[in-house]
Amino acid sequence: MSSDVVEPPASASPPPATEPAFLAYTSWKYRRWYLCIVTLFMEWAVAYALIKGLEGRVAETVVMISIGGLSACVFTYVFGAVWDDKNQMSLISTDTSAVKPRPGFLKLTSWKYRRAYLIQVSLFFAGVVWYSLVYNLKTNVADTAVFTSIGSLVSCVFAYVFGAVWDDRNQMSALKKP
Repeated sequence: MSSDVVEPPASASPPPATEPAFLAYTSWKYRRWYLCIVTLFMEWAVAYALIKGLEGRVAETVVMISIGGLSACVFTYVFGAVWDDKNQMSLISTDTSAVKPRPGFLKLTSWKYRRAYLIQVSLFFAGVVWYSLVYNLKTNVADTAVFTSIGSLVSCVFAYVFGAVWDDRNQMSALKKP
C-alpha cells in the first residue's frame, strides 16, 4: 500500500531551542483588496437602485442586504484585524532570540486602513440618507435604504469604538508580558 505521507525517521529531532522561529507572512493587503471590491459592488448596487428609482421587492432586498452586508464587512474587518493582531502579539516574546520576524513580516494591522475604510463606508451611508432627503425620494426602496443606512452607520460607530478599545486592551496586555 503506497502513501503520499512521508514519516520522518524515528531519530529525527526538533530543531535546537537556540534556532529562532520565523513568523508567518500576513495577507492583509490582499484581504483589504477583496474587501474593497465587495464593498464597491454593494455600494454600486444601492446607488443604482436609488438613482434609477427602482421599485419592487427585488430592489428592496438588494438594498437591504447590500447595506447590511456593508455593515457586516466593517465588523469583519475591524474585529478580524484586532483578533489577528492579538494572535500575533501572543507570539512576540521579550526574548528577542525566541522570535525573529523576517523583514516585511509580522506587521500588526494598521488603524490607518481600518479608519479609512470606516470613514468611507460611513460617508456612503450618510450619502444614501442625504440623497434620499435632498431628492425627496418617495419609494419603498428609498425608505429601506435610509432605514438600513442609519442603522448601519450606528453599527459602524460601535465597531470603531469597541474595536479600538479591544485593540488597546490587547496591546496593554502584551506590554505586561514578562
